Amino acid sequence: MESRTDKSIKNIYISLGMYIFQLLFSIINRTIFIKLLGSEYLGISGLFSNILAFLTLAESGIGNAMVFALYKPLKEKDIEKIKSIMKLYDKLYLIVSSAVLIIGISLTPFLNVFIKDMPKDIPLLRIYYVLYVLNCAISYLFSYRRTILICDQKLYISNLVRTISFTLLAVIQAIVLLITHDFLFYLIVMIFMTVFENLLVSYIATKKYPYLKEKKVKTLDTCTKTEIKKNVGAIFIQKVGNAVIDSTDNIILSKFVGIVAVGIYSNYVMIINVATRLMDTIFSSLSASVGNLLVDEKSNHSKLVFDRMMFICSIMHGGLAVGMYCMLNPLIRNWLGKKYEFEMFVVFIICLNFYLRGVRRPINIYKEAGGVFWKDRYRTIIEAITNLVVSIPFTLKYGIFGTLLGTTISMMSFSFWYEAYLVYKNVFKMKFIDYTKQQFYYLVVVLLVGGITFSIIDFIPYGNWGQFILRGVMCCLVLCALGVVVFFKNPNVGYFYDLLKGKLLKRKVK
Repeated sequence: MESRTDKSIKNIYISLGMYIFQLLFSIINRTIFIKLLGSEYLGISGLFSNILAFLTLAESGIGNAMVFALYKPLKEKDIEKIKSIMKLYDKLYLIVSSAVLIIGISLTPFLNVFIKDMPKDIPLLRIYYVLYVLNCAISYLFSYRRTILICDQKLYISNLVRTISFTLLAVIQAIVLLITHDFLFYLIVMIFMTVFENLLVSYIATKKYPYLKEKKVKTLDTCTKTEIKKNVGAIFIQKVGNAVIDSTDNIILSKFVGIVAVGIYSNYVMIINVATRLMDTIFSSLSASVGNLLVDEKSNHSKLVFDRMMFICSIMHGGLAVGMYCMLNPLIRNWLGKKYEFEMFVVFIICLNFYLRGVRRPINIYKEAGGVFWKDRYRTIIEAITNLVVSIPFTLKYGIFGTLLGTTISMMSFSFWYEAYLVYKNVFKMKFIDYTKQQFYYLVVVLLVGGITFSIIDFIPYGNWGQFILRGVMCCLVLCALGVVVFFKNPNVGYFYDLLKGKLLKRKVK
């Protein structure tokens, strides 16, 4: 019988392997896209994706609330309640799909509001937008069954399906672009693969949980319905703020700087998203474990697990942030050319925002697993208002640096600390002052390590791929050496070393 830790580690290993496979095809696909279609199409793609992030607010809260509602019945094997929750989930997602389609298409005549200078050489712009909306609406059909796999710690199955569909999508889209040079067919392929992925996930889920196909389903009890409704409402408010925070950068840039700036920025975003998805792969595998942990464990042990998670999360995000600061511009120059580079102070704020978002993962995991939704409902609204108030005037004065600095200020001014306060008070029943001290310590370490690393490797040129690889190797060596010096005596290092050593020995014995 696999333990909770074994299942989490299994999910992480399999998910990481699949992620690396996806990454390779993603880079190939993006390279072909840029070479054949150019930065304007890239900017349009990024802008439409951000507009649709607002449309998906119709879903906001449903997925998280359903995940939280499923933990206990899955643990207790309460099949009737699972069926009732999944049936409700199905109905809600059908409503969401319809809402996204109707509202999204109704915005088509107003696209010029989001774009500073409407590109004249993209005649089918509104058709492309409609296809994006259609793909977004279709993505909700049948996809709700993915949730039960995740809650039951079978994330690797969901990731396998995603890897298969993503690989097929990347290969077919690349072939279509090489043959037709047409963005329209590129988007049509995307829609077909979305349908394929959802149907495949649905088929696998019903095979593993055949009771999901049963027509006879009891009405969900009033108490659970009320709790789900309350949580959905609370998370919806949070997601409204998150959508403003996460999606307005491209929209503000498009409106006040220009669509080409959005296209250049999207290359950096793609690389940042590679690192973000890598961390998602690792830490999302732990979410179900934490949910089950909070169901049947004491808060002291939960806090110990949290501290270890926060340590490894800070180290990993800090290392990635420093590595990207040192290597982003060399990568962009060798990959796409010098005209696609940003100044280093812009790269710094991009990497800083990646780190600050990333180190909040453990808090967010415990907040969602612990069901701390209602008390957190207004946090993102405050952050979103701050973001808009600061970002727009900063963008007008400082360009893209001002946009990103506004995001940093809005993040640090409230949300970074308030989430921790709620989790420590409601989940751990403790004061959060030690969290503040730890985060400040980790941030100072990352900034110092980053400054030293960049000073050492900046002497290495990066005009060709050979020099780029040498620079990357040196960056890794310096980071590892500094990491050993700083954290050699940290007890968490010993824990993770023993964990890894135990797993390797166990595998060797077998």
